[in-house]
Amino acid sequence: MESIYFIVFSDDTKFIGGKDYISTRWLEISPKKIAQLYYRFPNREVKCFDKFDKYYHYVEATLDFSGGNKGQQHLVKAILYCRSFDLVKKYTINLQNGNVKEENLMADCEEIQKLNPIGWK
Repeated sequence: MESIYFIVFSDDTKFIGGKDYISTRWLEISPKKIAQLYYRFPNREVKCFDKFDKYYHYVEATLDFSGGNKGQQHLVKAILYCRSFDLVKKYTINLQNGNVKEENLMADCEEIQKLNPIGWK
């Protein structure tokens, strides 16, 4: 199985991300400068991100508390932020249907400011 992302650092060392959206390994990434981030979207397209200073990734999920699926986790979407100075590109990946929505945000907007700083790589 292939990873959902692959990183090349500025010193040419590499990091292979998790194989699925449950175990992404994002917080295991070294604090070194990322030169290239190769991200695999659900439609199998791989996009190279290399013009950004920082990256942030997380996955949203729901958990059933009752009914036939009690205790079952359902992945909803993955979010990838790519920051370059004051501009942030946001990719929202719908994990139910594979659709990807791209948005431009300012780095000082409330959504970005609320993110846990430990997630920026």
